[in-house]
Amino acid sequence: MLPLPDKKDPLFTLTPSQQYKRSAADAEKAWGQVAPPIQAVIASLAWQVHQPEWTKDRGQFIPLPASWLRARRWEDEPFHPPAPTEYVSNGSKTG
Repeated sequence: MLPLPDKKDPLFTLTPSQQYKRSAADAEKAWGQVAPPIQAVIASLAWQVHQPEWTKDRGQFIPLPASWLRARRWEDEPFHPPAPTEYVSNGSKTG
């Protein structure tokens, strides 16, 4: 089984869910089972931590590390919501 990186590793500095100490053993087990490429994990966390579901309600919906690993979330693609359609005063759409 691959050991989890230590707390100085960028993975741990990027993940705001460090406070879930109870899930550390689950995350270590998932890390060993999935063996994700660390650079892909770091790259995906760099943009995922800014997504609405991670920032909503002060991070209440941040996935637990083990769940994130088992779901292979480092393979996700960045989500870019479409620009909102604006309406001018006469009711016609712009944009």
